[in-house]
Amino acid sequence: MEQTDSLHNIRHSLAHLLAIAVLEKDPSAKLGIGPVIDNGFYYDFEFSNGYTPTPEDLKGFEKAMRKMVNKGLLFEGREVSVDDAKKIFAGQPYKLDLINELEGEGKNLTIYKTGEFEDLCKGGHVENTKEIPADAFTITHTAGAYWRGS
Repeated sequence: MEQTDSLHNIRHSLAHLLAIAVLEKDPSAKLGIGPVIDNGFYYDFEFSNGYTPTPEDLKGFEKAMRKMVNKGLLFEGREVSVDDAKKIFAGQPYKLDLINELEGEGKNLTIYKTGEFEDLCKGGHVENTKEIPADAFTITHTAGAYWRGS
C-alpha cells in the first residue's frame, strides 16, 4: 500500500519525536535510524546500562510525544558538511557509521532540528508538530535489532 506524502511525513516526524522521548529517559542511548514502514514507523536505539523499556516506559514515551505534538515544535532542515556532521554526532557511533558511508558520495548531509534535538535525515516531515493528530499514534512494542546484521 502506497502512503500519501502527508501520512509519510507524519510518521517520519513521529519517529523523531520518539527519539527525543527516549533520550529524555536515557540520555546516553545510541541512535540508529528511524524510518517509516508500511504500518507506522520505528527507531533503532541502543540503550545504556542494559536498560530495556517496559510497557510503562512505552506509555511514558507516548505521553512525552503527545506533549511535543501539542507544543507546535518546528522541523528545521539544514545542510552540513561531512566534517560538521561528524562533530555534531561525535557521541553517536551508529550515526558516525552512516556519515562515513555517505562521505563517499561527496555531498553535504542534511540535518533536521526539532527543539534541541538534531538528527541526520533526508527529510519528509511536517513543518510543525501541531499538524500531527495527538491521538493518531500508539507505541505498541519493542523488538530486538542488530546494527547492520551484527
